[in-house]
Amino acid sequence: MVGQSTNLRRPNRRVRLPFRPVSLSRATVLLALTVLVPGAGTSASTVGPSFPCTPAPVDALSRLTCSNEVLSSSEIRLVQTYYALRQLVGADGQKPLKSKFLSFMVSTRRICGLPPVEPSRDQSQVPLPANAATCVAAAFDAQRTAWAGSLSGPAAEEAARAPEQNIALQGRLQHLGFIPTDAANDGVFGTGTRTALLAWQRANGRGETSFFSDKDASVLLAAVPSKPPDPFAMWRVKPLAKMEYHGEPVTVAYNNLRVSLNTETSPARVACEAPSGGMLSLNEARDEDRGTCRAVVARASVDGKEVLAGTVAILGNETNIDGLLIKATILRLDTATALPQVVITGYSGGAHCCTVTAIATSGAAGAWQFVSQGEIDGDVGFNFLDLSHDGATVLVDYAAGFNYAFSSYAGSFAPTEIWKFTGGKFEDVTRDPRYHDFLLLQL
Repeated sequence: MVGQSTNLRRPNRRVRLPFRPVSLSRATVLLALTVLVPGAGTSASTVGPSFPCTPAPVDALSRLTCSNEVLSSSEIRLVQTYYALRQLVGADGQKPLKSKFLSFMVSTRRICGLPPVEPSRDQSQVPLPANAATCVAAAFDAQRTAWAGSLSGPAAEEAARAPEQNIALQGRLQHLGFIPTDAANDGVFGTGTRTALLAWQRANGRGETSFFSDKDASVLLAAVPSKPPDPFAMWRVKPLAKMEYHGEPVTVAYNNLRVSLNTETSPARVACEAPSGGMLSLNEARDEDRGTCRAVVARASVDGKEVLAGTVAILGNETNIDGLLIKATILRLDTATALPQVVITGYSGGAHCCTVTAIATSGAAGAWQFVSQGEIDGDVGFNFLDLSHDGATVLVDYAAGFNYAFSSYAGSFAPTEIWKFTGGKFEDVTRDPRYHDFLLLQL
């Protein structure tokens, strides 16, 4: 119910952030709270307890909880309330709350005639008082009521909800791609579920509370995915602004930064061969088309003054604009710049090709420039993710150099690459230890 496994491939691992390792003190808490193995103990027919009952636990209280439906239900409701209160008190209050929980569990074992936690001893044959299950369930219910009295609003609604409904909410987040598909849902909202919920609230314009209010629960359960789940949903960064170009002039703005995309025509051949600020090599024009030059041009202005212009694509007479998949997105990639960055992407076409990306950014002196990272295999381009959930956005793609290196294109595997954009440059941070667990999940 509280623990986290260090095995990223464990099929019954708790819904959580994969890069938060378990510590020794954490493991000690698991034993005191009767949870001996991290994971979910629910099935299609029963709800509770919050820990697995297979294989049968050797701790006396854990074994008693697994064998009694009433106690099992009391246990998962207690844990639900604990996690709602844990989220409410925040980082500063979590350690004192955990200490109170430990003391409560020790006291409950003693009052109800159960042996203390003994990790090295098999307690499965220890005789227990006849009323032990009733005694523990009553203690759990009383503690849950006391904690619930400290909750209000969405936190209280979440804690009071039936475990079956909370499991359904986790399943819906999973179905929509906000929770990994191999995570087990148990109705207990730990760090992973909180992060997934926050990502869903942000993506849907809901209040970012990290609690499942009754209103949020109703909206989420009614949601139907219109496309396959996003495997990066729990890390994906929401753009500050974005737009797509389909042939008509479009403009997007964020505060005093304004970006436009439009098709412009010039009789000067030099305009097509060496456009001012040219950045993307999407060339659809043939030689016979170049009597006049048609090009999709991106222009950026700050406080009404143009600071940068560049050609996105040279167009032929029969160019399909939609086939170029041209997009402009405003994102904060470099926290050192006064204004966010503008990411321009387009699809160059071809059997196995390629999305071209350029980033417009301001330098130390305030001058703007386009910085290109070249081509990315496929029509998706970079994924902009916050892998550490610390507000730092990185760019994730795949190392296309592995295509054809050891096999045909169809038989090639391109490993994940992670980039940081800072100071007008792309920095490869794939080997940063903070991202190791994310990379393991991509294998």
